[in-house]
Amino acid sequence: ITGEKQNIPLIALRIKNMDEIKTSKSNAEETLQKTITVAEESKALIYENQDNLFFMFVPSKTRTFKNEQTAISTAKKIQEILNEHNKRFKQRVNYGIAINYGTIVGKNEPSSFKFMSMGTLLSTAKKLANISNGEIVLGEKFNERISSEAKTEKHTEGETPFYTIKNFRDSAEHEKFIKSFMQRNN
Repeated sequence: ITGEKQNIPLIALRIKNMDEIKTSKSNAEETLQKTITVAEESKALIYENQDNLFFMFVPSKTRTFKNEQTAISTAKKIQEILNEHNKRFKQRVNYGIAINYGTIVGKNEPSSFKFMSMGTLLSTAKKLANISNGEIVLGEKFNERISSEAKTEKHTEGETPFYTIKNFRDSAEHEKFIKSFMQRNN
């Protein structure tokens, strides 16, 4: 593919019981459609591959290079939608959510967006989503990108390192501290 190289955050949503959902008459497919709608509202591009849904935050579509927070908040909304579904309905959705960061070569075409993943972006995201059991797990590269904004905890599954978000650092609190510190020094 010829196109422009772009660094993107990517959410991988793996539906572990997709065959069961497709064969049964339930509200699960409607719930999955809600997750796609949430991602589209965040200007994510959707790519479907077997039991995986990938939501890509491509700078040429989102019009910003800082898509990490958008990816995290979208992943949280998707998690909430799926957890709410599992509380309400008999047909459960077994899922895993992973957020990874990497490079794609992308090209806008009139009817679609053609892309090719560089390196292990998609395969690592798939692997992480498979490890996840309903929680949001982060890849190493994505963790490096948000390390200043969030406190994460490292885990390993086999030889695959991944991270979970413990909490977010409150930037307003830091700004307040810095202002008071500057005033004391003046």
